[in-house]
Amino acid sequence: MQSSARRTQQRESTEVPGPPAAHYGNHQDTTNSATCGGFIRNATVGRITSPNFPGNYSNNLTCYWLIEAPEGQKLHLHFEKVALAEDDDRVIIRNGDSIDAPSVYDSYEVEYLPIEGIVSDSQHFFIELTTDSSGTSTGLALRYEGNYSTHER
Repeated sequence: MQSSARRTQQRESTEVPGPPAAHYGNHQDTTNSATCGGFIRNATVGRITSPNFPGNYSNNLTCYWLIEAPEGQKLHLHFEKVALAEDDDRVIIRNGDSIDAPSVYDSYEVEYLPIEGIVSDSQHFFIELTTDSSGTSTGLALRYEGNYSTHER
């Protein structure tokens, strides 16, 4: 029998400073592995990876991705891989378009990754990756789909 979730490391929670308004840029790539963060508009299908994935990410990173589905659609985010160093490296996925939006996944607070993924309440997900100065790992690979209608049928 397969487990319904994959195990991650549980860590203490710390506050992450907010980004400047333009920090995540204006990227249209469907795969974002070369840069640290980006703004993906009209997202239909794509993948976000940490810098250097599948190699190890660098120390002292602060990356923000904002994914925006087309108007009237939700996002479905699938966890392909989340592998963080066992120190203060952290991934937070927020259900909205800013660092102030409520968290739906925080690598400090959860023990398992949902195999079924997560679905946004609106057309946005805001993703944060922060790393400290000690230890690295392969990081993350997240696949998104923006074809979930937000309208009742």
